[in-house]
Amino acid sequence: MKRVSILFFVFCSFALLLSSCGEVKQITEINVASSIQVNPFLEKLFVNEIFKERGFKFNYIDLNASQARKALKTGIVDLYVTDEDFNKLDDKELLREKLIAKDALLLIANSENPVHNYHSSDDLLNVEIFDDMEALTSFLNDNSKELALIRSSIHEDRVKQKIVYVNDIAPIKSNFDFGNYPLVKKIKLYYKISVLRKKEKYQAIRNLIKLLNSKEIHEIIDSLAMINPNSNELLLEKLAEEPIRIGVGVPLKNQYAESGKAVVAAVKVVADKVNKSGGVQGREIEVHVCDDEANIKDALKAIKCAQNFVKLGVKAVIGHLGSEASIATSGIYQEHNIVQISPTAVHPGFTHQENNRGLLFRTIPMDYNYSDSIYELLKLKLDELKEKKILVIHNDSLYVKNILSQIVSKLRRVEHLSKEISINSVNLSDKDFKDDELLNGLDFNLLIVLGPEFDLLEISSYLNSINEVNKEITLISESHTYTPYSKSHPKFEGVDLYIAAPRINMNHQDFKALRNDFFKSSKDLSFNSAAVLSYISARALFDSMESYYTGSYSSIAEALHEQTFSSFGEEFEFTDKGDRADESMALYKFNGEAFEKI
Repeated sequence: MKRVSILFFVFCSFALLLSSCGEVKQITEINVASSIQVNPFLEKLFVNEIFKERGFKFNYIDLNASQARKALKTGIVDLYVTDEDFNKLDDKELLREKLIAKDALLLIANSENPVHNYHSSDDLLNVEIFDDMEALTSFLNDNSKELALIRSSIHEDRVKQKIVYVNDIAPIKSNFDFGNYPLVKKIKLYYKISVLRKKEKYQAIRNLIKLLNSKEIHEIIDSLAMINPNSNELLLEKLAEEPIRIGVGVPLKNQYAESGKAVVAAVKVVADKVNKSGGVQGREIEVHVCDDEANIKDALKAIKCAQNFVKLGVKAVIGHLGSEASIATSGIYQEHNIVQISPTAVHPGFTHQENNRGLLFRTIPMDYNYSDSIYELLKLKLDELKEKKILVIHNDSLYVKNILSQIVSKLRRVEHLSKEISINSVNLSDKDFKDDELLNGLDFNLLIVLGPEFDLLEISSYLNSINEVNKEITLISESHTYTPYSKSHPKFEGVDLYIAAPRINMNHQDFKALRNDFFKSSKDLSFNSAAVLSYISARALFDSMESYYTGSYSSIAEALHEQTFSSFGEEFEFTDKGDRADESMALYKFNGEAFEKI
């Protein structure tokens, strides 16, 4: 025991050289470059003990603006401090800027005049600071005999020189008449988030920026005869650091919960990746999930979710799961200028409405694409049958009724089929599919099931348990929420199972990476088409936000409309209505273990 105590004492003694026995201070090295003009101020500022106490160590280098751009781009330096403006920031550079101080120039018409401070906030309202160097030069040339120039940063004794904060001198006529002319040279810190790949370095930079806006640092800047950012400027910086809130509205408890949870999981996979790489222009994505409890008959809770999202101040919503809920909430989002992307709303009425203000988008093909795919397959199947008796089992949703009417219409127009086929349907909202009598007395040799995942799984189990499936052919066709991508599948006996789903390259490396990331965070969920389409939606949305916040577009919606997006090796765009310009579909057949594209 005594030996252990001695060893612990020796260890603590060594640790004290770095910090204390309780905690060893972690030091983060920050590579800082600055323009030659700013370097003296920077070295005086960063030499303060407070930075060392907070775990920062600075390495300095002098660089001009063009050199700094390259150094920031490649990650040679983490920060660049200058009094020059990077007026033309290249979108690809994605540089962020922070105002950390102002170097005041005070022009006095007569150097013998006393200098008056203006402390009343009323004097500062609607005031523009005179910070145009060209205008100043012109002014100096025109008034060179009457003017004397005082640069505050070179005067340490502020009392003797009576240096005045330019914030306190309004550039109004009475001040100009008196002889006070304010000018501000802004000292800004530039950094490139995407180069700060290490999480520790990224967090250290964020902590440093927060510290630079603190009261302690403002007192230090003040002592160096420099001027701190005013309250409005600090407010703008604070707003620029706030997270970007995103809403996800899906059902999480009812029979649609499996697909709803898959949507949430996929969106979070994308959000986590964006945040780990520095967020959207330095701002984190914050995902807010609302259980809209929506089903094919009730969208009231979805409307409440939409109202909650408005209160939260979300910039966009990914959802809702069904066409009913998406259409019901779209008016609220448009009224409040919120972008809405539905990964799974197939009804044309979602985006094709008169009051579409360009804020509505979907990443799933519209329902007629499903009916076209199913129709082509049915034609082949019907040609093989002597008797063409079709039974359709459906759930009476808006989505299914639309597809069913389109399929029937197309089949009726085929001359050699129009007189031979008979089509009957069973509405699951009126009958219980667990009832053994469901198919009794119904004459069919081709069965089509249209509905969401939970219906298909339950009906498939039912079909497997009865003898009625022993027809010449039994076809189960599928809705967009079922998946050719699940980890496991139900066992279908005596059933040819096909699904119509968006055309996706499942062999692409991005798809495989998504699947791995999805199962790492959501082991118990089904990796279905709702998850894949939500991933595509989130990627397009966050890419558009990045473009918007760099100033490339006037709104997120405009960025979504104008840009081209990548999806598992294929590019796509949105139409003016907000639909995918390429609505390509594929048919997949279940081979007993997985779905294969045919």
